[in-house]
Amino acid sequence: MATVEAHGRVGLLALLVAVTIWGGSFVVVKDGLDSLTSFQLLALRFLAATIVLLPLAVRRPAFRATIVRPDVWLLGATLFAGLALQTTGLATASPGHSALLTSLAVVFVPFLVWLGSDKRPAAVEWFAVTLCVAGLLLVYSGFRGELRIGDGLSLLCALTFAVYLLLLDRASRSLDLISAMAVQCVVCLLLALVALPLDRPASLWAGGGSALAVLYVGILATAVAFGLQLFAQRTLDPVQSAVVLSLEPAVAIIISIALGREELTFGLVAGACLLVAGAVVSQRPSSPNDRDQNPLSTPIANPGLD
Repeated sequence: MATVEAHGRVGLLALLVAVTIWGGSFVVVKDGLDSLTSFQLLALRFLAATIVLLPLAVRRPAFRATIVRPDVWLLGATLFAGLALQTTGLATASPGHSALLTSLAVVFVPFLVWLGSDKRPAAVEWFAVTLCVAGLLLVYSGFRGELRIGDGLSLLCALTFAVYLLLLDRASRSLDLISAMAVQCVVCLLLALVALPLDRPASLWAGGGSALAVLYVGILATAVAFGLQLFAQRTLDPVQSAVVLSLEPAVAIIISIALGREELTFGLVAGACLLVAGAVVSQRPSSPNDRDQNPLSTPIANPGLD
């Protein structure tokens, strides 16, 4: 029993570290966009992640089967779309607003399921949406700036990530996750390279800020943080994981405020609390039978900061 509890504490600590890394990625990405374009940053991010993950994946027996699976390539394309929206949105949205809007992904999932079937969202899921809408109203109630296109792109990013979570839920039970992560990074890298000509002209490298952003999001936020999450979820139950993962936007806001990128207001704090509460509530089954039907019964982190 003591060993199980110790493993649980280590898993909890690992997931907290991962969430802190992801929370910090919003500020780091925004700073990186001062010297790199969105697609340059994405290409360099996934180049770094691929360099770390691919050597680990090719040694695994499941890698050859994984790399030819169409659903894994679709996962990679969907992940790229979400990250492209998030990264482009951060050019004008604040790190805190981007993090809060992106966190709505898990709340969108049951409603996307509803669109594709006759399964209506449960009462607890409607309650989660109510909390999130109230939270957004509070966040923007004291906002003195103009609503920018980045906020809209961040909201579209959350919707795209919700689609990604549904696709991942369908495929994850038959996937070797390390192999799948590596293949998705390769797909994202290829798509970022294809998209480079669509972006505005910019220097490919601009010193320390660019290096920090690439190493942080490529190695820490992608390879290391996802590895920590995979380790943690072997010892934590789904509700514990959901609560910890839902703290990501709160961490992002705390870091953003501490660095002077966000103004501390009552609306921002209260709204963030409601949004985090909505994300947590959305992952709690309304009845024991719902756990088997809930597409997110095993919580999956926001891949964006991811």
